[in-house]
Amino acid sequence: MRKYRKLTWILLKCGMGNAMSTGSTGKKKKSRKLSGAALWLLMLVCLLPLAYMMFQAGQSGYEMLAPLGQEGLLLEMACFTGGMATLILGLPYILSVFYMSGDVQTLLPLPLKPVQIVGAKFTVVWVYETATTAFLLLPLLIGYGTAAGAGISFWIASLAGLLLLPVVPMAYAALISMIFMRIGKGAKNKSLLTTLGTVFILIISMCVGMFSSQLENMDQEGLVNLLTAGKNSLVGFLSKLFPNLRFLVKAMTGEGLAHLPLFFAVTAVILVVFLFVAGKLYFGGVLSMSETTSKRQKITASESEKLVRRRSAMSTYVKKELHLLFRTPIYLLNCVLILLIWPALFLVPVVISMFAQFDSVSEGFAAMKGMLGALSSAGADPQAAAVAALVVVAGSYGITLFVGSMNLVCATAISREGSGFIAMKYLPMSYRDQVKAKLLSGLLPGFVGTTGYLLILLAIGVYWGVPLWAAALGILISLVVNFGMNCFQLWRDVCRPKLVWANEQQAVKQNFNSMLSMLVLWVLGGLIGVLFGWLYWKFEVPIGALAGIFTAALAALDVLIYRILLRSADRRIAEYE
Repeated sequence: MRKYRKLTWILLKCGMGNAMSTGSTGKKKKSRKLSGAALWLLMLVCLLPLAYMMFQAGQSGYEMLAPLGQEGLLLEMACFTGGMATLILGLPYILSVFYMSGDVQTLLPLPLKPVQIVGAKFTVVWVYETATTAFLLLPLLIGYGTAAGAGISFWIASLAGLLLLPVVPMAYAALISMIFMRIGKGAKNKSLLTTLGTVFILIISMCVGMFSSQLENMDQEGLVNLLTAGKNSLVGFLSKLFPNLRFLVKAMTGEGLAHLPLFFAVTAVILVVFLFVAGKLYFGGVLSMSETTSKRQKITASESEKLVRRRSAMSTYVKKELHLLFRTPIYLLNCVLILLIWPALFLVPVVISMFAQFDSVSEGFAAMKGMLGALSSAGADPQAAAVAALVVVAGSYGITLFVGSMNLVCATAISREGSGFIAMKYLPMSYRDQVKAKLLSGLLPGFVGTTGYLLILLAIGVYWGVPLWAAALGILISLVVNFGMNCFQLWRDVCRPKLVWANEQQAVKQNFNSMLSMLVLWVLGGLIGVLFGWLYWKFEVPIGALAGIFTAALAALDVLIYRILLRSADRRIAEYE
């Protein structure tokens, strides 16, 4: 136990110490950069609107379900959502901390048992996942508690839930990861195997989360009977995947704190089973990560000439950046695939719920065809065509803002250099050109990530009878917003890069630049959208003229940010040592 405590403290200290580190050593560093406390305060201010929305959701959810006696369903849904978020987001983090961090090769030769290393690393992940869970659930629980006039027992159970709720989904994620790494220890390409395996596990986790509820399988009469029975009779339908949730929700809904020890007991049993199994599996998988293989393939003279042929510096640098992104599992998962995973989490349940209303899939497609036909008929009306143009223009802006802001390629472009940052000073290429190449490497995933959703939106718009100019303007807005967001994110990372990190996960997920840039873009983008809507409804400006003016203004803003980025690159990168 003493070794576990010391190792945990060292790992936490190293991780927390690097959380706000930039690695720059310029003489004017303190005078030109905000302190870490001020930046955290700024981030909290940016998060206040989202926290208020969660608070309102807790209050309104209680007021809606309390008359039916089903207020506990809101708590169970919130806890289940928090658990699924931990399971999905924790998978790449656990893989990074357990198998890909720089301390692995240092810890293995030490006189430490596997369970001690696993326990310490599990605790480190638990600290960060608890903070994420608290951010998601705490405002909602406060809103629920204030609306219900909850007593001390609710707040005690809520505190216990916030602290222990991540344990079970983390144990699931870690066990899945260890089994997968142990099975694939003989594979030659460990990076590719890890990436593909993580993507597969994420898909399976999302599917399990969507189909774990029994509400879809119950007949309507039985569901209505339970709903009208009151006394939180619906509580327990989401507890199949996380069996400890049932007892936590019962303790929080006033059925007695006697259920809280049962919540502790179930959580402890799952944790003990995990540590026992992990102690048997961990070393076998982690030792294989240090093995390397070579194809020993001979190349011909023509192939050799092709490999060493001269290329432009810009294209070579962009290719290098893309190779680094796609060959490093953590970068691929957190910077590129996140553009596809998160929007899918919202779209897939909506599509499934739509088709679940019909007896067969063919009936669902027929209903969708009829809906599109109705849109096509409505498009003949000039007023409906104007509404369609507004939906396409506003939808293009909103989709690009939401999806593109999660593109962390540019937001971590300098930080991902890490200890290899010094190489940027010796390359026969100006700092400005290197930053341009990094910007191009970030624009490509951003454009690809938003293209699919824009095509769906434009296809619906075509059925709706949207004018051709609206479709073209929607595409132009997407390009302009994408370019501006990437320039801003890269400028932020140029000004304050995080160059000191122990593993790739810290360079991305524990990088304050990426979080702050995303929040600032959401706030500014939301304000611009509100201004657009206010001008449209207040002064009844034609949608085409108003959208054209806003597009031109955003393009001018892009040019300004781009010039600031290039000037900052020449000055800031030269100052870093």
